[in-house]
Amino acid sequence: MKVISGLGKKLHVCRRLTWGSIMLFGLALLANSFIRSIPLSLTIFTFVPLIILLPGLYKEKYKTISILCFVVLLYFIVAVDNFFSPSSNYVDVLEIIILVIMFSVAMMHSRWKQYSLYQSDSE
Repeated sequence: MKVISGLGKKLHVCRRLTWGSIMLFGLALLANSFIRSIPLSLTIFTFVPLIILLPGLYKEKYKTISILCFVVLLYFIVAVDNFFSPSSNYVDVLEIIILVIMFSVAMMHSRWKQYSLYQSDSE
């Protein structure tokens, strides 16, 4: 098994970036819903996939973090579609940037969390 130096520090940074990007994305979704005058019921519905994953993310289960990557791809498709619509705004660009960051960070967070579990088992 490959030993990664400074894995604890990398995990700590990834954990903070993952949670930070989730919070920023939530704010961007709220802002975009407000700008587009989307009803509250639909706005709440857009948060359901993220809310379902929050307990697993809090417990730092690497499988849940991996599933977050797939969920982010669904949000990314919608954000890109919104960006190319005639009624696009600057929040759509912000959403796309946050989603790219969230996907990259969550992917590395999941991988490094998996490595940390295997390294602690082999010690």
